[in-house]
Amino acid sequence: MRHVATRRRDGVLHDPLAARFLSPPLRATARVAARLPADPLSAYIPLRHRFIDDHLTAGIRAGARQVVLLGTGYDSRPWRLESPGVTWYEVDHPATLADRTRRLGHTGSPQRVTVPVDFRHDPLHERLASAGHRSEEPTVWVWEGVSMYLSRDQVADCLEGLRAHSAPGSHLLLDLWHRVDGDGLRDGLRRALPSFLELIGEPVRFGVHPADAPHWLLRRGWEVRDLAHGAALGDRYASRWPPDPSMMVLHTVPHTP
Repeated sequence: MRHVATRRRDGVLHDPLAARFLSPPLRATARVAARLPADPLSAYIPLRHRFIDDHLTAGIRAGARQVVLLGTGYDSRPWRLESPGVTWYEVDHPATLADRTRRLGHTGSPQRVTVPVDFRHDPLHERLASAGHRSEEPTVWVWEGVSMYLSRDQVADCLEGLRAHSAPGSHLLLDLWHRVDGDGLRDGLRRALPSFLELIGEPVRFGVHPADAPHWLLRRGWEVRDLAHGAALGDRYASRWPPDPSMMVLHTVPHTP
């Protein structure tokens, strides 16, 4: 979806490295998709990425010198975003990190530290500390495309753990799913989406409504500074297609009582 958005050249997202993660058949599919209208999900994904890019860049300019990508996957931000003096901690399963490095090859030299972690078993913050992360200094945490697949308790535990290791001046960028309101046919189909995702092995387990999200996050130690979802997110970046209204993306900072 990042590669398709780049090919469209509509100003929402430019990720010249995204194609490196695609097989030749998927690149061919992307060439076709770039000429077609975007469905709500493929409209949302580049907007989410752009929102996080913008706030991440602002956090670095404000003085953060550590970025932690939680569930790095095939993220290309360390190369795309100018960040002299910043250390990028890339946290994911060892096999994913190795495959990502292989696909990118020798692409520049940002200051990167890979942190192999199996989230089911390994203590995240112990592994980060061993890799050199300093919890007494500001960090920009990026937690993208993960929370909806966890239980409510797992999400709460992660948020509280991140808060405990976040110095003043830190930021957390994340997205959340919620069950949409409305009585229309499309609304009903979107409410049925979690059942479909469960059939393909990606069940949606956690959601919180945008009206409730600020208070829910505050109880876990995070204060919402910016929240965008649905049409508002599309308007912000002048998207030609409406994004998925069941997703939102947020910029939060540590709450100090």
